[in-house]
Amino acid sequence: MLWLAQQGHEVVGLEMVQRAVDAFFTENNLEVKRVEHKDFSEFSSPPFAILHGNVFNLPDGAKQCDAWYDRAAMIAINPSLRKDYVNLIRNQTKSRAVGLLITFTYPQEQMEGPPYSLTDGDVFSLYSSSFAVELLEKISLEDEKDRGLSNITSSVFKITRK
Repeated sequence: MLWLAQQGHEVVGLEMVQRAVDAFFTENNLEVKRVEHKDFSEFSSPPFAILHGNVFNLPDGAKQCDAWYDRAAMIAINPSLRKDYVNLIRNQTKSRAVGLLITFTYPQEQMEGPPYSLTDGDVFSLYSSSFAVELLEKISLEDEKDRGLSNITSSVFKITRK
């Protein structure tokens, strides 16, 4: 988020975990203004704004973004909500908006999520109707095997809205 702001961009974050919101502003020594809305809280310190709450309750008038980054949201939500999440991303992004998505894949029966396993095939299936999907990198996470998983990989995707 800092790098984006240094490039001159307004940065809007969506966060479901209050502790993560607090940590961002504290770690960066930013004075924050809090505004309560019906279904979410808005924390701001220009050029940053973080909306805290259920991302599915965003107001219809929310700004559409030129770019987005998902480090842990899609793997944190229940798999039954993934189609709704992709619709949210589509509705909150402009045409040709570019996103980066990071996922984890592991034998789901070996660990109860979150994070939930999300295969590369799932990503292509969920996003391909409205987005161009490109797998940029896939790596084995050997250091995560101490969680009792036989294998775990992380994939990074570039996802461009059509």
